[in-house]
Amino acid sequence: MFKPLLTTLEAGRTRISSVLPSLEMPTTVEVRGEPRPLRVRVHAKARRMILRFDVRTGEGKLTVPRGTPPSAALTFLSQSRGWIDRHAPELPSAGEAPHLEVLPFHGEDLRIVPTGRLRGTVSRGSECELLVPGAPHRIMPRLAQFLKTEAEQTLTPLVMELSGQLGKRPSAIRYRDPRSQWGSCSSSRVITLSWRVMMASPQAQHYLVAHEVAHLVEMNHSQRFWKVVASLDPDWRAGQKALKAAEKRLMAIRFG
Repeated sequence: MFKPLLTTLEAGRTRISSVLPSLEMPTTVEVRGEPRPLRVRVHAKARRMILRFDVRTGEGKLTVPRGTPPSAALTFLSQSRGWIDRHAPELPSAGEAPHLEVLPFHGEDLRIVPTGRLRGTVSRGSECELLVPGAPHRIMPRLAQFLKTEAEQTLTPLVMELSGQLGKRPSAIRYRDPRSQWGSCSSSRVITLSWRVMMASPQAQHYLVAHEVAHLVEMNHSQRFWKVVASLDPDWRAGQKALKAAEKRLMAIRFG
């Protein structure tokens, strides 16, 4: 709503002018006619606005350069409506089954078989089965723990092997479930990997580890960085492609 503003003129008269109140950054984005939550992040190094969606929650994330006015963000969202309607993920259904029927593991779909036992650990049955104990509502959390344990046992030795080839060592290796990235390497040499990558192919897993280990030498994505990646994983492009192809499906799986 317009807000009247009294302004004193030199001649001693007054006039009433109307000005818009200061705009704020948007907190929602319209997707196929329905509002979605939107988080706006100001990034000092961003050169353009970038919109992404969390495939698990459907929430939007808009990254804007420092100094971007709210009006520009609103215009960007309005002009991007066609792209948004085509690419925004569907919202998770409240009526979803308590657990999946199949779970990707090392790039292959394994059938989830509840054992009915309350105690025990997740284990392989036949070549295409995962035996999962626990009550129905605990099956997905147990599978999450299974993937994290597998990541620790499989990827930690690989991190140490590849970092050793560079004459470097991470200060720590952590396994998390970040919303928007597969891994990271901090300036203090802490490597963080998403345990979800255990659902991807071994080729994708190897690429991810090589990518983050390479940051122990180059904390950027320059040509020098990619040369380091290639020295650790000569077929890194195929691994990168495999990880990208699987990303939407794997990041959308909800574990509770």
